Amino acid sequence: MEGTVDHLAHERSKAQFNVEEMKIIWAGSLHALQVSDRIAKLVASDPGFGKQNRAVLSRKDLFKAL
Repeated sequence: MEGTVDHLAHERSKAQFNVEEMKIIWAGSLHALQVSDRIAKLVASDPGFGKQNRAVLSRKDLFKAL
């Protein structure tokens, strides 16, 4: 996802198996993986799902933000 840090990139590079193939197996199919990735990107780009400043918002303001 754009603008994010892949904290597991180093570990993935050391894997003794094909990480991309494992993602497909874990998702169930290539199509399911693609759909999941598209949904994740949509959610990540929607400001309504942003997590910045949540710690400083009141409970009422948190609900308003949704």
